[in-house]
Amino acid sequence: MLKILLFWTHFLVGAFGITIGFYLSLPMVIGLIILHRMHLLVFRGCAITRFQQYLGHFPEHVDFLEVVAKKFIGRDITPFQLRVFDYSLGVIPIFVAVIRFYS
Repeated sequence: MLKILLFWTHFLVGAFGITIGFYLSLPMVIGLIILHRMHLLVFRGCAITRFQQYLGHFPEHVDFLEVVAKKFIGRDITPFQLRVFDYSLGVIPIFVAVIRFYS
Protein backbone atom coordinates (compact mmCIF):
# COMPACT_ATOMS: atom_id res chain seq x y z
CA MET A 1 0.00 0.00 0.00
CA LEU A 2 2.77 2.47 0.94
CA LYS A 3 4.64 1.55 -2.24
CA ILE A 4 1.64 2.45 -4.41
CA LEU A 5 0.93 5.62 -2.43
CA LEU A 6 4.54 6.82 -2.74
CA PHE A 7 4.65 6.00 -6.46
CA TRP A 8 1.53 8.02 -7.26
CA THR A 9 2.50 10.86 -4.91
CA HIS A 10 5.88 11.09 -6.61
CA PHE A 11 4.26 10.89 -10.03
CA LEU A 12 1.77 13.67 -9.19
CA VAL A 13 4.51 15.89 -7.75
CA GLY A 14 6.36 15.45 -11.05
CA ALA A 15 3.21 16.16 -13.06
CA PHE A 16 2.66 19.32 -11.01
CA GLY A 17 6.26 20.34 -11.70
CA ILE A 18 5.85 19.90 -15.45
CA THR A 19 2.68 22.01 -15.54
CA ILE A 20 3.87 24.94 -13.39
CA GLY A 21 4.59 26.95 -16.53
CA PHE A 22 0.85 27.20 -17.17
CA TYR A 23 -0.05 28.99 -13.95
CA LEU A 24 3.08 30.54 -12.42
CA SER A 25 5.13 33.49 -13.62
CA LEU A 26 8.38 32.98 -15.50
CA PRO A 27 10.62 34.06 -12.58
CA MET A 28 8.79 31.69 -10.22
CA VAL A 29 9.13 28.81 -12.70
CA ILE A 30 12.85 29.43 -13.09
CA GLY A 31 13.25 29.75 -9.32
CA LEU A 32 11.43 26.49 -8.63
CA ILE A 33 13.44 24.65 -11.27
CA ILE A 34 16.68 25.97 -9.77
CA LEU A 35 15.43 24.91 -6.32
CA HIS A 36 14.59 21.45 -7.69
CA ARG A 37 18.02 21.07 -9.29
CA MET A 38 19.69 22.16 -6.04
CA HIS A 39 17.71 19.54 -4.13
CA LEU A 40 18.95 16.94 -6.63
CA LEU A 41 22.53 17.97 -5.90
CA VAL A 42 22.07 18.03 -2.12
CA PHE A 43 20.42 14.60 -1.92
CA ARG A 44 22.46 13.17 -4.82
CA GLY A 45 19.13 12.47 -6.51
CA CYS A 46 15.51 13.11 -5.72
CA ALA A 47 14.61 12.97 -2.02
CA ILE A 48 11.41 11.03 -2.71
CA THR A 49 13.32 8.58 -4.91
CA ARG A 50 15.93 8.12 -2.18
CA PHE A 51 13.16 7.39 0.33
CA GLN A 52 11.56 4.86 -2.02
CA GLN A 53 14.95 3.20 -2.53
CA TYR A 54 15.54 3.18 1.24
CA LEU A 55 12.24 1.35 1.71
CA GLY A 56 13.28 -1.16 -0.96
CA HIS A 57 10.64 -0.25 -3.51
CA PHE A 58 13.29 -0.36 -6.24
CA PRO A 59 17.08 -0.77 -6.36
CA GLU A 60 19.45 2.13 -5.71
CA HIS A 61 20.84 2.08 -9.25
CA VAL A 62 17.35 2.59 -10.73
CA ASP A 63 15.96 6.09 -11.21
CA PHE A 64 12.27 6.89 -10.65
CA LEU A 65 11.94 7.94 -14.30
CA GLU A 66 13.02 4.44 -15.28
CA VAL A 67 10.30 2.99 -13.04
CA VAL A 68 7.73 5.31 -14.63
CA ALA A 69 8.85 4.37 -18.15
CA LYS A 70 8.66 0.68 -17.32
CA LYS A 71 5.18 1.10 -15.83
CA PHE A 72 3.69 3.18 -18.64
CA ILE A 73 5.48 2.04 -21.80
CA GLY A 74 6.46 -1.42 -20.63
CA ARG A 75 10.13 -1.30 -21.53
CA ASP A 76 13.46 -0.09 -20.19
CA ILE A 77 14.95 3.19 -21.34
CA THR A 78 18.59 3.81 -22.15
CA PRO A 79 20.77 6.13 -20.04
CA PHE A 80 20.70 8.65 -22.90
CA GLN A 81 16.90 8.57 -23.05
CA LEU A 82 16.79 8.98 -19.28
CA ARG A 83 19.05 12.04 -19.43
CA VAL A 84 17.00 13.62 -22.27
CA PHE A 85 13.76 12.91 -20.41
CA ASP A 86 15.17 14.30 -17.16
CA TYR A 87 16.34 17.58 -18.70
CA SER A 88 13.16 17.98 -20.74
CA LEU A 89 11.20 17.97 -17.48
CA GLY A 90 13.02 21.19 -16.58
CA VAL A 91 12.87 22.77 -20.02
CA ILE A 92 9.16 22.19 -20.71
CA PRO A 93 7.83 24.41 -17.87
CA ILE A 94 10.28 27.17 -18.81
CA PHE A 95 9.25 26.94 -22.46
CA VAL A 96 5.55 27.10 -21.54
CA ALA A 97 6.13 30.03 -19.15
CA VAL A 98 8.11 31.93 -21.80
CA ILE A 99 5.31 31.45 -24.32
CA ARG A 100 2.75 32.59 -21.74
CA PHE A 101 4.92 35.54 -20.73
CA TYR A 102 5.39 36.83 -24.29
CA SER A 103 1.88 36.14 -25.62
